[in-house]
Amino acid sequence: VVLNNKDITNKYFRFNGEDKEQCEDNRGERFLYPQLDKFTFALVSPSNYQIVPEIQTELDDWEHVSALKMVMLAYEGAQSGLRGYICMGTNYNYSEDITSRGRIILLDLIEVVPEPDKPWTRYKLKQIYAKEQKGPVSAVTCTRGFLVSSVGQKVYLWQLKDKELTGIAFIDTNIFIHQMVSIKSLILIADVYKSVSVLRFQDESRT
Repeated sequence: VVLNNKDITNKYFRFNGEDKEQCEDNRGERFLYPQLDKFTFALVSPSNYQIVPEIQTELDDWEHVSALKMVMLAYEGAQSGLRGYICMGTNYNYSEDITSRGRIILLDLIEVVPEPDKPWTRYKLKQIYAKEQKGPVSAVTCTRGFLVSSVGQKVYLWQLKDKELTGIAFIDTNIFIHQMVSIKSLILIADVYKSVSVLRFQDESRT
């Protein structure tokens, strides 16, 4: 699950002509400062529905989680050829003057030897991949062992190899996508204006 807590902040970002810069505004105790959304990724145990301690991952300030899904990606070490990863799509929400960019984050849940009298320590999170993209990552899914993500106005297909995501196919949509669902090689994308579109991935020609 992803948790969202709000904190009062007097800091903000502004565009200075070349890049963004962080500023601080002090207007006294009576001024109503804005709230900063702070996102945290946490695991919930299926046995007692409690948050597993010592395994939470905090995201950067101003980074919003817009997508979270368990994806099955091609993996050479698995017998089935697929391995499950936790994938998050994010967006850095600074201000309307600064271009929105996000990250694709891949996490692997591994089992280790638990500490004495701490059965919940048998699980550890390992970050496989986390890099900034050219736009906000608004939706993620998977098809035939490849990761599918919506980055800005494009849908990308990625191949995970040696802890790196390599783009193998893309298509322009021109409209912001907020949800994706895959059925075998078909990908249903839902946007904010034209309803649902259907894409088909042909892995023989990687198109």
